[in-house]
Amino acid sequence: MGHKGFLYLALFLTVVIIIGSIIPLDNIANIEFKWSDKLIHVVAYFMLTSLWFLSFNLKINTKKLRLFITTLVFSFGIIIEVFQGTLTTLRQFDFLDIVANFVGIILAFLAFQYFYKRN
Repeated sequence: MGHKGFLYLALFLTVVIIIGSIIPLDNIANIEFKWSDKLIHVVAYFMLTSLWFLSFNLKINTKKLRLFITTLVFSFGIIIEVFQGTLTTLRQFDFLDIVANFVGIILAFLAFQYFYKRN
């Protein structure tokens, strides 16, 4: 898949995260364990960060660009959490969600650092 395909997937996942973060969850089965919710955050933000990395042509995918994308995705996660706490009445701000997002983002960053050092 070319970088345009990854761009479309990154945009799609970004929209899915926005919608999933602001819609009420009463119709969705409750997750029994608090850690399951955090694992979803880790995986979602790992995928989101990875897709944004892959969106750019590999020839221009430098460490500076990855740091910039990492910062943007982390800021996006914080903004979503703030919006949950201020714009919705059915969702709430959760600092541990931000931590889980950060873990996913950092794992993606480290995976790409390792991959690019090897190649």
